[in-house]
Amino acid sequence: MKFTQTVTRSYPQYDGTTRLPSSASWRRENGSSGLDNRPVHSAAHELIRDTTTPGTAPARRVRGGFTSSVESPCHTARSSTSCAERHTRQSHTGRAAAGSLTPDKFIGARLGSSIFVKWLSSRTARRVLAVCAPIVLAVVVAVGCSAVDKSGTGSGPANAATVSGKDITDLLGQLVDAPEESMEGYSREKFPHWDTNKPEHGFGADFTQYSKCTSRDVMMLRDAKGSVKLDPKTCELTVGRGGGWQDQYGVLDSKTGKLKPYKFITDPAGVDAEHIVPLAEAWRSGANKRDEDTRRRIANDAVNLIASDPSANRSKGDQDAANYLPPGNFRCGYLEHYVKIKVKYALNVDPAEHTALRNAVADCVSRGEFK
Repeated sequence: MKFTQTVTRSYPQYDGTTRLPSSASWRRENGSSGLDNRPVHSAAHELIRDTTTPGTAPARRVRGGFTSSVESPCHTARSSTSCAERHTRQSHTGRAAAGSLTPDKFIGARLGSSIFVKWLSSRTARRVLAVCAPIVLAVVVAVGCSAVDKSGTGSGPANAATVSGKDITDLLGQLVDAPEESMEGYSREKFPHWDTNKPEHGFGADFTQYSKCTSRDVMMLRDAKGSVKLDPKTCELTVGRGGGWQDQYGVLDSKTGKLKPYKFITDPAGVDAEHIVPLAEAWRSGANKRDEDTRRRIANDAVNLIASDPSANRSKGDQDAANYLPPGNFRCGYLEHYVKIKVKYALNVDPAEHTALRNAVADCVSRGEFK
């Protein structure tokens, strides 16, 4: 038959100011424990020893002090080992298991917690928290935002014109009228396109990390809306939730003559890389007499490239501004890009083309489309 003996010890509550008695003075005043010969060093010693002895119940805090319930190691009446010896062995085992948890550390931790709790309830703490909390929140938000790949999320092309009415009028004045050249000798291969992204192509500092990718890849990233990312190492486009390309050229319905709904394209393969000044038009406008490096820059210039709906791109073909202008929202922005490329590379305009450009620009200015 097994016998279980439970001993309850109570100690006065330590208030953090009273000096704890030494083991010798405690024995003089209170005597040694009745269960064994262990000296009682302090309330903290007993609490640590009791709670770390295998087979004992955990200490519990009660009003007025600590109480620990200890199960006696004397389990059987037939035990050949004395109760005191077995209890002493378990006491040493418990102290070894306690490791680095010493009375000083235990009491210090309790005092530190108490002081911190009191400080939190003070007026000074409330003032500090009131000032620091918004700062900490702002830092957390800023760090979170910086973790996002900003350059991997496109904002779409600039559909509206970005120059003033005076600036675009001045650019028109720089165009050189001349009859169109023939298509003799033309080949797209004479315009080396999809060159790697270089500063001369004009995509800007935000896209310098994509130097291994082609101008088409970078244009696709620039003109994307929503979550679209370009891997700077593999140059693979990844379309995330809500990502894609919004066409703003517009396509007219052949039956009604009205604009069809603008397309939003989510598959990169379904997007055309449109040359605003078509390469064949550039050839007829004087590029046939330029060197290959100039033609390469015309074909890869960021101003001359835009993502578009294939239907819109193919309805345009290689026509100049006298025969095609976008019917949709991009009309005035298109005029700006077109004129800038013609001026930058000294490409001619024929009389009909020049007239069409002047009329279209004047219409955009009258509608307030230019700044």
